[in-house]
Amino acid sequence: MALSVKLYRVVGKGKDRRYIAIDLERRGRRSKEDVTGPFYLRYGLKYESIGMDFKAAVEAMQRRQATLDAVGSGVAVKEDGDPNRKRVTDEVKKFLAKKSLLKDPKTVKTYTERLGYFMDWCERSGIKHLDQLTHGDDLLPYVSFLRQRKTTKDTLLEPRYVYNIFQTCNTFLRANAILFAGEILGQLDYEEKEVKPYKPHELKALFQAADDEEKLWMSYFLNTGCREQEVGNAEYCDLLDDVNVVWVRSKPHRGFKLKSKRWQNKGRKLPVPTALMDKLRDRMIAKAAKPSNLIFPNTIGGVEGHFLRKLQSIAERAGVVEPELHRFRKSYADTLADEGLPVPTIMKRLGHCSLDVTLAYLRGREAEGELEQNFANQSALALYA
Repeated sequence: MALSVKLYRVVGKGKDRRYIAIDLERRGRRSKEDVTGPFYLRYGLKYESIGMDFKAAVEAMQRRQATLDAVGSGVAVKEDGDPNRKRVTDEVKKFLAKKSLLKDPKTVKTYTERLGYFMDWCERSGIKHLDQLTHGDDLLPYVSFLRQRKTTKDTLLEPRYVYNIFQTCNTFLRANAILFAGEILGQLDYEEKEVKPYKPHELKALFQAADDEEKLWMSYFLNTGCREQEVGNAEYCDLLDDVNVVWVRSKPHRGFKLKSKRWQNKGRKLPVPTALMDKLRDRMIAKAAKPSNLIFPNTIGGVEGHFLRKLQSIAERAGVVEPELHRFRKSYADTLADEGLPVPTIMKRLGHCSLDVTLAYLRGREAEGELEQNFANQSALALYA
């Protein structure tokens, strides 16, 4: 005997949340407010989210009942009776397949990992089709799901990472014409982690603890301000050694694009010290490297993906805490500012898309400089300190 499918609406939130059955035969005598969503179907012990639209919920109930009746009669039917509905798993696969043609492998891997959380939540919540998501409230449980997830170290996901995961979900949903997730994204708060530059004694300790190869790639990070993937994909042909310039550019043949669209086509050129360029040139000769070879490859000649792990090993020997590759970039930016380079120039060197991004990147340093501290001490207000 087939299960009976019933339609429920939800009222209240949290502990006051209640499921109220809707009697469709008596609906004509009910007020309009009595049939507002969100709506759920129940068959057996299972509740299935159907969304906020009453008409769509009734149609979904009828489809589900027809499917269960057919299954109970031994009739083979296509799942959910409607082949035109978009299954979550199918659409995620299509989305990732399209991204694999446009994005570098590391970005696709990130998309895959983040959307894995979404598919896991959908499976746990009984959400098989995208049309079951009809309102922003339908995604609020997903936010709670992410906030309760733990890492391999048994710690909760950081708020910034929760934001990043949901941001990828929003990108996926927008690609499927589901737009309401953006409003939730705008409400997800997190405290931006401040990236601090290395202090002079920390840099000295790192370089003293490093071998010649480690010193070279750390110097490259520090004197170019490049991001990890930009360093990892740097080739010898990017070294314009006649003018001591490094050309940071996309590598379509390696599936690598610069982060900012503003620079993806033409790249950006960075002046570097003569001493660094000489070492890089000598290294190319010593290794009999081709212009197309990576400057800092991994052990099999591919893109190095363990710069951070290597830096952490150096930092442990040097006694430097909180080692991060991004701190080299921050040190580069702050040094340029301290030496008087205009913000627009710093923006171009960093490969930022706008002055606002660069100003935000430099935020905080204006209060920590020696001149600023002297001004505070000499101010008339200091008399009241």
